[in-house]
Amino acid sequence: MRKAPHDKRRWLWLGVVVGWFCLTAGLIAAEAAPEAAAEAAAPAEAVAAEAPAEAAFPVVVHGGRLLRLERLEAAVPCVDLEQAIAAGHLEAGSGDSALEALRPPADGHCFAIAVFEIDRSRSLSKVDYRLEVDGQAFDGIAMALGEAAFDPRRQVVAEPGLVRVLFEVPSGAARLNLIPALLTALPMRAVRDIAFAAPATAAEAAPAAAAPPPVAEAAPAETPKADDKAKAAEPAEP
Repeated sequence: MRKAPHDKRRWLWLGVVVGWFCLTAGLIAAEAAPEAAAEAAAPAEAVAAEAPAEAAFPVVVHGGRLLRLERLEAAVPCVDLEQAIAAGHLEAGSGDSALEALRPPADGHCFAIAVFEIDRSRSLSKVDYRLEVDGQAFDGIAMALGEAAFDPRRQVVAEPGLVRVLFEVPSGAARLNLIPALLTALPMRAVRDIAFAAPATAAEAAPAAAAPPPVAEAAPAETPKADDKAKAAEPAEP
C-alpha cells in the first residue's frame, strides 16, 4: 500500500522538529557549562576572600608610620600616676625615676605595644587610636618616647622620632585592628588584621676577651757561694 503524500510531509515535518529540538538543547547546554564552572569555583574564591591578608609593615598613618605591634606579658616600667599627682608632678616628663614602678598586665591580659615613627610636622595622641579585638575596643594607657618608661600623663607627641603607645588586651588576642578613636574632618586610616611581631631575640653574648699572656716569673737571685763570702770578708791588701 502506498503512503499518502500528506504522510510523507508529516514525517518530514516531525524530523525537522526533532532536529531543531536537539540543536536548541545542545546550545543551551553549551551556554550553561561556563556558568556551572563559575558557580563551582565561586565557593573557593569566597573562602579565599574570607581569609584577610595580614597587614604588612610599615603602615602609613596620619602621624607617620606604624612600624610594628609587640606583645608583652611581663611588667613594664611606667610612671605611677597617683604618686606623681601626690608629689605635684602633673606634667609629662617631670619628676625623677623615683616615680616609676613596674606595672604588670591584669589577669587574663597582656600588653600590646604599638611602635610608631612620627614624621616631622606631625603629631600623635594617646587617644587617636584604639586596638580592636573581636569587636571590643581598648584605649591607650600610656605613651613613651623611644625606650623611656611609659608615662600616662603624656597625651600628645609633636616631635619626630619613635613613640610607643601601651595598650592592654586579652591574652588570647592574635589578630588586632588599629581603629581611629576620634571623628576628624579628614578621616584617619584604620589598620586591620595586625599580627604581633615576633619577639626580639636576645643579643648574642659578646665573645670573651682573650686572656693576657702569662707573665714570666723572675728567676730567683743566685745565692753567693761560701768561698765568695770569705773572699769578700778578707781585708784588701795595702
